[in-house]
Amino acid sequence: METLSTVCTCGAKALIQRILDGLSTNTVIIDATGTIIFANRNWKEFGKVNGLAGDYGSVGANYLTICKESLGMDSNNCKEIFQGIREVAIGKRNSFLIDYFFQHDNEKSCWFLAVHPFRCDEDNR
Repeated sequence: METLSTVCTCGAKALIQRILDGLSTNTVIIDATGTIIFANRNWKEFGKVNGLAGDYGSVGANYLTICKESLGMDSNNCKEIFQGIREVAIGKRNSFLIDYFFQHDNEKSCWFLAVHPFRCDEDNR
């Protein structure tokens, strides 16, 4: 599988990672199939703090599969998130924005998800 991280040359992979790590939000870059190809420091730390097992939600995992497996969790709007990401990936929407609640260990928090496409080497990200 060819990903942005394998086709980038001249230090571009490291540059992209440094830029992402500089963001204060939990941020990932996924390919058109939903596979996470970059994850920033905040995203990784959130996973550790919240006890996400193994590679769940990390580089190489498929974010769309995670959403699909969570479709029974209506409070997290997983079905709507799955559909919104897919529509951006196939070019049906220019962007997708949603506020949703996340509950973990009896603590409920509000989250904002923004999905924006960009092209890299003729592929959608």
